[in-house]
Amino acid sequence: MPHQQPDEPDAGSGPSIPRDASRFAVLTPRRIMSSLQTRSGAFFVAPSSKTSSKVLFSSIRRLGTRKCGPTTTFHAFEKLPLELRTKIWDLGLPDGRVVQMKVKLVMAKYSRHQRGIYLNSSTPVPGMLHACLESRAIALQHYELGMGSHLSHARTYVDFTKDTIYFGDDNIGQGFTLASLLRDITEKDLSKIRRLAVSQELWNYKPFCNVHVLLDFSGLKDLTLVMERANTKKGKSVALITPKAIDFQTTIFDDPDLIGEDETEIFWPDEMEEILGEHLVRVFADDHGRKMPNLKFKVLAAAASRKGKGAKKGLTK
Repeated sequence: MPHQQPDEPDAGSGPSIPRDASRFAVLTPRRIMSSLQTRSGAFFVAPSSKTSSKVLFSSIRRLGTRKCGPTTTFHAFEKLPLELRTKIWDLGLPDGRVVQMKVKLVMAKYSRHQRGIYLNSSTPVPGMLHACLESRAIALQHYELGMGSHLSHARTYVDFTKDTIYFGDDNIGQGFTLASLLRDITEKDLSKIRRLAVSQELWNYKPFCNVHVLLDFSGLKDLTLVMERANTKKGKSVALITPKAIDFQTTIFDDPDLIGEDETEIFWPDEMEEILGEHLVRVFADDHGRKMPNLKFKVLAAAASRKGKGAKKGLTK
């Protein structure tokens, strides 16, 4: 029996699929679009790819004809070569996110001593994990369940290579410090954290003791101290942005390790960056011969909605 070629969509119903799959040996956004262009000039977007590349989105908004208009679905997507579908799903992966961690202290029933912590997150799960089985399989190559403790299973999807783990002001008042993570978080997750962000208020609880705690974060590359404005409306998704003139202020530290004074006023972030930077160099480089993490200062903001006109991307700057 002669081999039958699969049915291909008509030119009027959708993009024609090239028979020669070798054309996709080297895939780029430009080649993807040029290969899938229809006679009417419309393009497609993979279903549920909320964060595809700027090139694809700008082309979709710009192109389209009076006959069919811009399209947002492509019903023959599953007939594309696997290599091309994989490339499209890869373009749909989000950039680095700010993963907000919520801490709940667990106390003993009678003695009321602290037993440990529960960790969870309000940050939404990446959409590709729910789009379909194929997209989920690709997303799981990047995301894993992490940030578990000895008392709670890991329940937060994290891409440790790109995401920033953030502990904010919501965790103040429970006696929680970075040292609590050393005691309760799994050693596996502790070594995977590359980007750590801590609110300025939470850091101030034990500012320079925290520097020594950071030595046990063996994979840490970036440390970000975050100012939370009083009027910031935090949602499930947040962004870290560059401080403005209004954010520069005087901060009071209550720590005897700070240049020998019990209470010292410091101008944030300029003087804080100089003092903390010197302390990081002394602890990491001079005392232990380790490379110190990059020190950054950011301000917390609600992630801008993509529906808003001219909205900015809610990502770590």
